[in-house]
Amino acid sequence: MYLKHMRPYQLKKAVVSSYPLLVPAGCIETHGPHMAIGHDTIIVEEICARIAKEIEVVIAPSFDYGPTGYALGSPEDGTIDPDYNAFGNHVKAILKNFCQMGFKKIYVIIMHQGMEAPLALAFKKASAELAFEGVLEKGYPRGWWGDENLKDEVGSVWSQIEVQPMILSP
Repeated sequence: MYLKHMRPYQLKKAVVSSYPLLVPAGCIETHGPHMAIGHDTIIVEEICARIAKEIEVVIAPSFDYGPTGYALGSPEDGTIDPDYNAFGNHVKAILKNFCQMGFKKIYVIIMHQGMEAPLALAFKKASAELAFEGVLEKGYPRGWWGDENLKDEVGSVWSQIEVQPMILSP
């Protein structure tokens, strides 16, 4: 089920039923004359669609405009490279909205430049910031990490968003 096609009652049902949210993330980047400039996103969109055929999930609209560092080409070739801080702030705001919708598990699916590149790092940073902020917003006191009881109690808030690379094997 695609989030942008859902009606409010369908969203509520998905949240109550604890459907995970899949967030495809990629970029617009040239890879030469033989490939589509959006193939990094196209591939993870297809993977998400195949997952949705097997299990109940919600697929979020894709993040198409991730950082590229102009590693493979320039704007004249079709490559877009947004300001990294602006992109990171946008990612965090959207992920926060997904949390506010009620999704308990959010998986960001990436197949671009690896997990230490700017695209994945933007999502990992946003996820970490939202986790810490979420703990305090839920009323836990500062210093909660040092209290074993509170640390265990906080666990459900802590792992709401996961950033995952796509590793394909035969």
